[in-house]
Amino acid sequence: MTTATLPRHRWGVPRSRSLRPLKERPSITKRHIFLASLILGAVIAGIYLLTAGYGGAGYSATIDEIVPVGSSHVWVGVEVKNLGSSSGIPTCRIEVNSPDRSVTGAWTQTVNSPILGGWEAHLEVTIPVTTNGANSVTWGASNVSCQ
Repeated sequence: MTTATLPRHRWGVPRSRSLRPLKERPSITKRHIFLASLILGAVIAGIYLLTAGYGGAGYSATIDEIVPVGSSHVWVGVEVKNLGSSSGIPTCRIEVNSPDRSVTGAWTQTVNSPILGGWEAHLEVTIPVTTNGANSVTWGASNVSCQ
């Protein structure tokens, strides 16, 4: 009785291969959906990181009072609201004008302490104006912006 031996190869005895089907590649549609989801997630993460790094969405500011101080200065009260979710210290530029812009004044002021997300702070400044025209400065011609 003789027994058959498998032929020897250089790397040893060959193993039988399984007959299961080769793995199929994902369809093009599945790959596109995956890539689109990945890109959308990166964009959302970027927006979140940018807004968190700069104290949120920003600030809204309104002038709530303008009072002449003598003839060459005006006292200005400003309400500043933090529109974001994290605290921040905004810097505001306040411009006061007469309706015809013959009297002008401007000032940049940083809020003294951080404003919590969603909270408001009150800012008060005295601004020098041109041509001793403090009495002609109005709310409608004046503006404020904070960042």
